[in-house]
Amino acid sequence: MLKLASVFAGTLALGSATAWAAQGTVFHDLNWNGIKDDDEPGIEGVRVSNQADFAVTDAEGRWTLAHDEDTIFFVVKPRGWMTPVDENQIPQFYYIHKPAGSKPARFKGLDPTGPLPDSIDFPLTKQEEKDTFKAIFFGDTQTRSNEEVDYLTHDVIE
Repeated sequence: MLKLASVFAGTLALGSATAWAAQGTVFHDLNWNGIKDDDEPGIEGVRVSNQADFAVTDAEGRWTLAHDEDTIFFVVKPRGWMTPVDENQIPQFYYIHKPAGSKPARFKGLDPTGPLPDSIDFPLTKQEEKDTFKAIFFGDTQTRSNEEVDYLTHDVIE
């Protein structure tokens, strides 16, 4: 299993805050139900992150990372595998741990997530992948007016 170098008294450092260890499994979701069943094997060598550090899963697909009261855990999709998607085809590759929810602000933010689960498990299913692909990357364009939206639409997107 992945070893944490600076664990003592059940805590370790995440940035400057005190954090605790979170754990889970990346597994082959054979029946596509999103739940780790007894017959579903872990996947070795998959990267999982807490936004500050990375862990690599062991032979049983297990990982361990630090967390605090505002951590997002995510799996890095390996080649030949896919994460589940929601009804809008948005990949579901993360778990948000925010027990108190978002701080009051102009917009609602996140509801409290409650306590950390005993295991944060990431299901993956096999998929065929080509050796090449095409992608368009679009940054935060910061259009300030409808005129600039038109420039973006006609000069860049078309």
